[in-house]
Amino acid sequence: YSFFGKQQKKRTVESVILELEILEKQYNVKEFFFLDSTFTLDRKWVLEFCEKYKEKGLSIAWEIETRVDCLDEELIYRLIDGNCKKIYLGIEALNDQMLQFLSKRISVKQIVRVVELLNDLSLEYELFLMAGLPYQTIDDLYNEYRLLHKMKAKNYQFITYMPRPNTKLYNLACIEYPYLDEDFRYLSCVRGRVQNQIRSSELLRFFEYVKKGR
Repeated sequence: YSFFGKQQKKRTVESVILELEILEKQYNVKEFFFLDSTFTLDRKWVLEFCEKYKEKGLSIAWEIETRVDCLDEELIYRLIDGNCKKIYLGIEALNDQMLQFLSKRISVKQIVRVVELLNDLSLEYELFLMAGLPYQTIDDLYNEYRLLHKMKAKNYQFITYMPRPNTKLYNLACIEYPYLDEDFRYLSCVRGRVQNQIRSSELLRFFEYVKKGR
């Protein structure tokens, strides 16, 4: 599933810094979100960007989204120093078997380590997890919720899983629902109901449980 396309097109650090200068100084913009699903994929680019940002004396705050395997202690320090205020992380699950099934190429151990770093360095973050995945059980969800508490995760959201076209999970959904269309109106009808035994009422109770426990 390619939301932004299949090729990466990078801009120079200088052009991005110039644009931020214009937004801050000419339009008085205070905050900026980088629409890049893996902002820290190119570590060298990010380090250069943070350095140039400081050199220009900018104060515009910015937020990013990325992966836990594209973060480390030094990089987080540099992001903070460059005025990054928040990181969004789509971890999807806190179960190594499920992460492998989803082809995330990350582990629970990596997730826990990054959350520890973000907590220690006081950089705000939001974790996104999926509920109602194929082969997931309601017990799996409660176990993940307990692990979030154990690792002292501060901000997180559970989102009901919906299959996306041209993915192996979409193909799996089509086995159970042979006439499933690629239109999102149809896909939303099978949210959390693909190849698992979780009842809708159980999902609703779980979301209420999470809401009350936060």
